[in-house]
Amino acid sequence: MKKTLTFISIVFFMTANIFAQNDDFIDKYKEITDTNEIDKLKTEISEAFRKIESIECNYLMEKRIPMFYRFPDTKGTMRYKKSEPSELYWSSESPQKSNFTLKNDSIEFVKPNEFKKMSVDEHLIFREVSQIIKSGEKYGSFVDESMFSVSFDKCEGDLYVTLYPKKSKMKKIIDHFYVKMDYKTKVVKQINVYESNNSETDIILSDIKITDIK
Repeated sequence: MKKTLTFISIVFFMTANIFAQNDDFIDKYKEITDTNEIDKLKTEISEAFRKIESIECNYLMEKRIPMFYRFPDTKGTMRYKKSEPSELYWSSESPQKSNFTLKNDSIEFVKPNEFKKMSVDEHLIFREVSQIIKSGEKYGSFVDESMFSVSFDKCEGDLYVTLYPKKSKMKKIIDHFYVKMDYKTKVVKQINVYESNNSETDIILSDIKITDIK
């Protein structure tokens, strides 16, 4: 499974304050509707992803259910390598130490005094995520219009991609995704996931180190 970067781009995901309610932001926010520009952006995103061999970064994950509860923030590191077998590894340092590894079609969870291993087919969310990854293998990008309705927006130096799932199974879980990336380099900075139950998960990536394919 060579495009686990797709998983990074959509699963954990999430952009806080994408639509900040201030006049300056609204004035600078621009929806991209020109088909030639959109096609160019899709090509640039795919080309940027195809060049990547590995990624390592820190992350901050925030999860909340509006008006009800905010979960403790999770902080840690993430590593991804594309070489076969591809592997996505998340390590949480707080509020407790834990590890999550997605390798081929196998998932491993490691917490203090606990170890769990399962196939992606045993869990609805991960089964759908696996399908998204396989789509990424084919297209080299998370912008797969067979799976998502896609729109693009720009604000200053950032590009925002909105993804609405088309598959009924995924719609039951996810309402839509926002992916924020640097407009010039197409490096993902933040992702925002809005779930169908109205909860929201934000992940902010920092100290991103990328190794390109030689």
